[in-house]
Parts: sequence; structure tokens; C-alpha cells
Amino acid sequence: MKSKMLHFRLSYAEYVGFKVAIEQLGLTQSEALRRFARAVSSSGPTYDGEVRDAIREYARQLKVIGVNINQIARILNSGRTPDYPTLQAGIGRLTKELVEQAEDYKSLCANARKRAQRQIGVDHD
Repeated sequence: MKSKMLHFRLSYAEYVGFKVAIEQLGLTQSEALRRFARAVSSSGPTYDGEVRDAIREYARQLKVIGVNINQIARILNSGRTPDYPTLQAGIGRLTKELVEQAEDYKSLCANARKRAQRQIGVDHD
């Protein structure tokens, strides 16, 4: 919830430089200042564009994996005798996908964070 407001003054040169920079980034004044506040307070970057789309795709893939895990649990809880080699292979594939996705996600976020910090001139590395 956004409940706090900031009020401050800039010189004309600072204001013009800020306006030019945010126009190049395609951001509103509020969004640019919010992103700066998040970066300097170590709250993390705001994800948009391709990064946001990639994160949404990861979420979709996680839902599919969750459905598969629920199906496995239902079979095991139903009392039916599963085909254990097939079950183990399936669990192995799901585990591999989860590990790969976690690594990709960490890399994606780290790269987006670095890009955001470069854009606003913040360095936390």
C-alpha cells in the first residue's frame, strides 16, 4: 500500500535532467522515484518488459509442475500401485525442471537488478 508522500525541491538543471532521463526510460516521475527508493533501500528492483514477461512464464510453468505433483500425490494416496520406475523418472524430471528454473530465475533477477541500478546510478554489489 502506498501511503507516504515525499515533497522536495530541485534546481532547474536537476529537474530538466530528471525529466529527460525518465522520458528516455518511459517512466512517470512517481515510478522513477519509487524505483530509486526501492533500489537504495535494498527493496529490490521493479520488474517490467521482458523480465516481467519471463517471470510470468516461470509462474505458469510452476503451476504446471504443481499440477503434476498433485497428480502424483493423488495416485499415491489412492491406494493404487504406481509404476515406480515411471514415477521416479517423472519426479526426477520435475526436480530437474525446478532446479533449472530456480537458477534461471536467480540469474534473471540479478541481471535485472544490475540493469536497474545502472539506470538510476546506484551500486550495491
